[in-house]
Amino acid sequence: MRQRLLGFVFIAATAGLFSARAAEAQEFGSFTLKPGETRSFRIGATYRNIRLCNDAESAGTLDATIGDHDMIHLAPGLCAEQSGDAILLHNAAAGPVNGVWRRVYEFFDGN
Repeated sequence: MRQRLLGFVFIAATAGLFSARAAEAQEFGSFTLKPGETRSFRIGATYRNIRLCNDAESAGTLDATIGDHDMIHLAPGLCAEQSGDAILLHNAAAGPVNGVWRRVYEFFDGN
């Protein structure tokens, strides 16, 4: 019985480590939104500094909310940095909008 319990604890702890690794893997991403499309990305369980850019070739404005900050409006070719654990994107243009986001690393981060 004790060996089964230890085996279960080991499996549960290992599964927790793998799921934490998956959350850490979301350090960056890219997106393409159709006109009027809305999409969200969950970055992780903690707030991080995030840099979000609307591609210079996008058809128009990208509306975005990072974390619990106010909505920002990014024209093609512009970027913004804010802290948050999620990104909400909305294409306010009449054509496709492309962009990228990534975690901004701090000097003391160790990553």
